[in-house]
Amino acid sequence: MRVGFDAKRATMNFTGLGNYCRAILIHLGKYFPENDYILYTPGLKNPERYPEILQGKPYFLRFPKGLIKKYFSSFWRTYLVNRELVKEEIEIFHGLSGELPWGRKDKDTLFVLTIHDLIFFRFPEFYKPLDRLIYRLKARYAVQKADQIIAISEQTRNDIVQFLKVNPKKIKVIYQACAQIFYQSIAPLERIRIREAYQIPKRYILYVGTLEPRKRSLELLKAFNSLSKDLKIQVELVLVGKKTSYFLNLKTFISENHLEEKVHFFHDIPLKDLPGFYQMAEVFVYPSTFEGFGLPILEALVSEVPVITSEGSCFSEAGGESSIYLNPDDTQNFANTLARVLEDKELQESMKRKGLEHSRKFEAGALAQQLMEVYNTMRIE
Repeated sequence: MRVGFDAKRATMNFTGLGNYCRAILIHLGKYFPENDYILYTPGLKNPERYPEILQGKPYFLRFPKGLIKKYFSSFWRTYLVNRELVKEEIEIFHGLSGELPWGRKDKDTLFVLTIHDLIFFRFPEFYKPLDRLIYRLKARYAVQKADQIIAISEQTRNDIVQFLKVNPKKIKVIYQACAQIFYQSIAPLERIRIREAYQIPKRYILYVGTLEPRKRSLELLKAFNSLSKDLKIQVELVLVGKKTSYFLNLKTFISENHLEEKVHFFHDIPLKDLPGFYQMAEVFVYPSTFEGFGLPILEALVSEVPVITSEGSCFSEAGGESSIYLNPDDTQNFANTLARVLEDKELQESMKRKGLEHSRKFEAGALAQQLMEVYNTMRIE
């Protein structure tokens, strides 16, 4: 089978969306190497981060050429890729990040669309007006063009039906898998190397995610500030994620409350080191307003770290029964919950054990098999 992919996020994005796209490609290549996977992308950014999909068969990279590459790579990805699909006899084209190329559908190519979330419909206040308009136009077009839609959670599936009026029969839920590196226990000497290289504190609460209003890291800081006033809790806070203008709000709060020695920010951590950040943490906290799935939650469960996250959205799908769910706006309860988990070793061990068991629902092989079944069923029908 010849399967084409919109691989821009896989080769140029290093947050959750890029991680999802790379994981899909790597797992398909690992478990179904008999197929050809043709990756359409405007270019490669930091290729040393994804050597698996640059090794040749079953992966074949395709780029715009000449002046088109230099000046019109976005136009190539949005429109001209359709011609490439015909020339390369692509049987299935999969838009991994909520988009499909615009233009006439060729009768010999079937289209699959993965939608991660529709937050720009549910919480429009988090987006600039022009961005919101563009995202909505792309989403409405893509669901019409798609022959099959993949939602990464039941929450996202429900949102697709509600906001885009798609027939539920056209949507299949296939959860995300995290990178295999998170399943590997970090050796003691490697832990020492990572701790010394980044000057990670001995005991710390961990957050991983973009530093933006929707992720509510300011609420986390408020709870941590309340917690740190209790002298019995000797713990620091580590936040790993891309900085936005929202970062200035966080720095202001830290300065006003004299937390400079207790709060540590890291950006652009290589994937090979990120599991160490998880595995050495006391507890993982993810106070986001809303997500399509919440991949960092799964990464924490696989790393055997207790998880505290928000109520609602898809968080219970990702976190299971072992995680603790709360309202991040309730600062005192947030702080009390952190203290309870940090002080109760028996509770920690229970959360770790049950969390790891829940994470087995998202094993890469099973999810790759589900996706391949979608491809094969589409070809038969």
